[in-house]
Amino acid sequence: MLYEILYAEAHSDYTVTIRWADGAQGTVDFTSFVARGKVFEPMRDALFFVREMWVLPRGLG
Repeated sequence: MLYEILYAEAHSDYTVTIRWADGAQGTVDFTSFVARGKVFEPMRDALFFVREMWVLPRGLG
């Protein structure tokens, strides 16, 4: 089941604050993904992480 994301904001500490359509809200920490390197290597630049984060059309995440 997919949940619609109404709002998402990336932060320079590699976290993303998310609010879903059902009213749930939370912060997801992507630090472990960024640390893996390889395909995630560009995200090590915190400004890139914040600038390039986006939600798929129709709020799918």
